[in-house]
Amino acid sequence: MQNTKIHTNTSVAVVTVVFGDRWHFLKQTLESLVGDHHIKTIVIVDNNSKNPENIDVYARQYQSKIVVLRQPENLGFSGAIAKGLTYARDLDCGYVLVMDDDCVLEEGGISMFLDNYKYFPNNRVVLIGNRVDVPGVTNTFYRKSIDSQTPNGTIFEVFSFKKVANLIKLILGIHNTAQGPMLPIFPTQAFVTGGSFLPMEAVREVDVPDASLFIYGEDLDYAWRIKKAGYLSYQCSKPIIHDIDLTFGEAGDHIWGLFQERTPDYKVYYRMRNSVIISRRNTYQSKPILLLNILVWFTGLFILGFFKHSSWKTYVYRVKVIVRAVKDGYDHPNTHRPSYIKVPK
Repeated sequence: MQNTKIHTNTSVAVVTVVFGDRWHFLKQTLESLVGDHHIKTIVIVDNNSKNPENIDVYARQYQSKIVVLRQPENLGFSGAIAKGLTYARDLDCGYVLVMDDDCVLEEGGISMFLDNYKYFPNNRVVLIGNRVDVPGVTNTFYRKSIDSQTPNGTIFEVFSFKKVANLIKLILGIHNTAQGPMLPIFPTQAFVTGGSFLPMEAVREVDVPDASLFIYGEDLDYAWRIKKAGYLSYQCSKPIIHDIDLTFGEAGDHIWGLFQERTPDYKVYYRMRNSVIISRRNTYQSKPILLLNILVWFTGLFILGFFKHSSWKTYVYRVKVIVRAVKDGYDHPNTHRPSYIKVPK
């Protein structure tokens, strides 16, 4: 592994994306960032939001510290974050912090990120903030060991004892309990972009997130590519990042929510389609084994949804959406989103 000295440049660029009518969330995110002396530039990718005037008025207060990249249409999170990271590459900063528009960093959070690098002999490490509001995150810090985790490059790994045990717990509503001592930092297989703290070298060295994914999964694909480039990723107990608007806010909602009317169709479609795309692109599995895992996984998903749907009409329709999503995942990039899946403008 390439050895890199710890950065003397501790200035930070922040990249975030906003769309729709979400200024009230974004403002809270910005308020937690603008006063930090380490932050040199905040890049807001305005994904054709409904609040451009609010954003511009706020940005003018801080002059060149806030840069707004306005898009004429909604590129999805994937396309917009790719625009923001591409812009950040040219900034004279040592690090890039990626934030969702509904994430609030605790006071002094940047210093906490930088302090965590004392654990590492070089800087080829991505750090992830503690998003305590996401179900299950808190318990992950109570671990029996700090063994490094090798990415398996797939979401579909049905035939393993751990996966079967997790499925049974999900069905029975059993939540994982903390086991082992509380570790302040531990290695991960991947990282989500929202709340990730990346050395600028990683941002410049690795291709930006895949814009064609639109929303969901671009973070896993990006994380796995960064790790293949020789970087490690670690989850940190500090700093804390609060999520003030969770789409899937309850334990198990990432599964049950797929069959609930409250979940927009496009979120179901892209989550399922992109899961197939990035697994096919990154997995260690052979094509037949991956296909078998996908077939079994989605069969199990439909069985679970059968017992947790909000209505029969919604269940049948969502099965149709998911089947199409899987097909499009296999046909990618030679496919288009079906006309009945509407995305925010």
